[in-house]
Amino acid sequence: MVDVDEFDIHEAIAEAESTGISLAVSNPCFEVWLILHFADCAAGLSSPKAAAEKLRRHLPGYAKGTLDFTLLVERVDKAVERAKALSSGNPSTDMWKLVEVVRKH
Repeated sequence: MVDVDEFDIHEAIAEAESTGISLAVSNPCFEVWLILHFADCAAGLSSPKAAAEKLRRHLPGYAKGTLDFTLLVERVDKAVERAKALSSGNPSTDMWKLVEVVRKH
C-alpha cells in the first residue's frame, strides 16, 4: 500500500511488478480511500492536505493516526464500488483490490 503524495512512484511500481509484488496505490493519498466511504470523489485533489480537508467534511475530527475504523465498516462496500468506478490518475485508489483479497481469505 503506497501513496503517490508528491513523489514519482513509477520506479517503485516497476520494481514491484518485476518481483511479483502487487501494490495498492492511492493517488494522491490514502485519504482518497477514506473519502470514498462517504461520497464520490471524481475531481482531482491538489494535495494530501486538500484530501484531508475534504475528508473532514465527513469526519470532522479526522487526523492521521487517530481514525476510528469502526466508523467505516458499514461503508466499505460503497467505497469499493466508488473506487472501482474511478479511472487511474488523481484521484484514484487500489485499496478495493486489497479489500477483495482479504475478503477471499
